[in-house]
Amino acid sequence: MSIKTWRKEFYPVSARARKAKQAPAAHSLQKWLGLRKEALERHGLTLDKGSLLTERGTLVFEMDDTTCAFCAVHRDDEFETPWERRCSKNGDPCPLIALRHGLRCYENELRPYRLSPYDALIIKNNPEPMIQLLQRAVREGTEKEGRGA
Repeated sequence: MSIKTWRKEFYPVSARARKAKQAPAAHSLQKWLGLRKEALERHGLTLDKGSLLTERGTLVFEMDDTTCAFCAVHRDDEFETPWERRCSKNGDPCPLIALRHGLRCYENELRPYRLSPYDALIIKNNPEPMIQLLQRAVREGTEKEGRGA
C-alpha cells in the first residue's frame, strides 16, 4: 500500500478537477476520512502537521487549500499571500463559515478558546473536528453548494 492506493480510495479526483462530479462536502469528507489512523496505517502512511508522509518520511500529500474542494469553489485568489485570501468568491462564501457561526475552518474560537478544525489537524494531528464539521455539512445539505463550479 502507498500514497497511490490512499489517493485511489480517499482522493481519486483532485479538488479542482472535481467540478460537478462530486459535491465539495462529500469530496472533502472522503479525503479527511483518509486521515484516520487505521486508514493511514492500511496505506503505510503517517500524518505530521497536515502532511502525509511515507514510512521513510517523504512528503507525499498536503492538507491545505490546494487540496480542498470548498476552497476550489469559494476561495478568492486575487490576493498575493495565502493568509490574505478570502473564503468568498463573487459574494458566495464557503458554507463551512455559516456552520461555524462566521468563523473560517482555520480560525480558532476565542471564548472559550478552542482550536479550529484545521488547526486541530495541524497542531494535534487530529482530523476528527473537521470530519465532524464535514459530516454536518453533508447532513445539512451544504454539499449542493458549488456544484458545477
